[in-house]
Amino acid sequence: MIKKIFLIIVILLIIGIAGYWFYHSKTPSENNGKIVVFDPKNAAYMIEGDSIVLVNGRAEKEIAPGSASKIEVMAWGEPAAGDLNSDQANDAALILTYSAGGSGTFYYVAVALRDAESGKAMGTNSFLLGDRIAPQNITIDKGIIVVNYADRKSGEPMTTRPSIGITRTFNIQGAVLVETTPESAKKEQACAISGGSIQASLCCQSVGDFPDSCLVGSCGCSLESSHEVKACDCGPGKCFDGKKCLSTKEITFCTEKDRTADVCFDLYDPVCAKVNIQCIKAPCDPVYQTFSNPCEACKNLLVELYTRGECLITE
Repeated sequence: MIKKIFLIIVILLIIGIAGYWFYHSKTPSENNGKIVVFDPKNAAYMIEGDSIVLVNGRAEKEIAPGSASKIEVMAWGEPAAGDLNSDQANDAALILTYSAGGSGTFYYVAVALRDAESGKAMGTNSFLLGDRIAPQNITIDKGIIVVNYADRKSGEPMTTRPSIGITRTFNIQGAVLVETTPESAKKEQACAISGGSIQASLCCQSVGDFPDSCLVGSCGCSLESSHEVKACDCGPGKCFDGKKCLSTKEITFCTEKDRTADVCFDLYDPVCAKVNIQCIKAPCDPVYQTFSNPCEACKNLLVELYTRGECLITE
């Protein structure tokens, strides 16, 4: 008898939870006499500056007028439900797949906010997660969106199964989706993606986790002036520049001669340059920017060094 009562209670709890989800994620609203259902799979999202309108979780759009190639977008899995803008109503976060006729399948995270007046799902901007990654899940916890997926190491072919676990976090500011992944987590994941390993290291007191080991001095203080930090070990002949492991032979520092070049040839030979940002009140972390060629990079007085090729990871 007790087991039967317990079973009934469990069934009622399951029904209650399912009803709560249905009520809060797909609550009908009155809009000029019409019933409107909040459904993130029927909303418009901004992907790479283009408005993509999903209908039942799918969208097709010509790449160019009259073109046979089409952009195809689909919702991956089920959206996560939760209040993202503190209006006491559930919104949704979801992962979208995007392909444009090539071999790549790009994954994005986006949000559907519940419109206060109509009850409709209003899509936001999106953030690129990666190409042919392996999504694990997407959740909402106290207004924070958490996306877990696996990616490949830099240089691995796309046929390689993604093996590096990545966690990124986002939230809504106003009606805009913003990434909030902690900087330390970004660097730790960038280290793993580029082939490095995490280790403890003694560095100067002013230096935080994952210092730029491509520069001399950050970990050269005396023992009493040092503390333990997380660092990226890239292996012999390589260093971690805060964004990725690279060969020390790949690094080129700008010289005064480089900076005084009168004219730069119109040549596309892309480089990824470390640009030191000047702040009034406090030091700022550098950013990494792609320049069309080394000459154009070093003409910028804020550029300290560069490596060949476009920036793979930017801020």
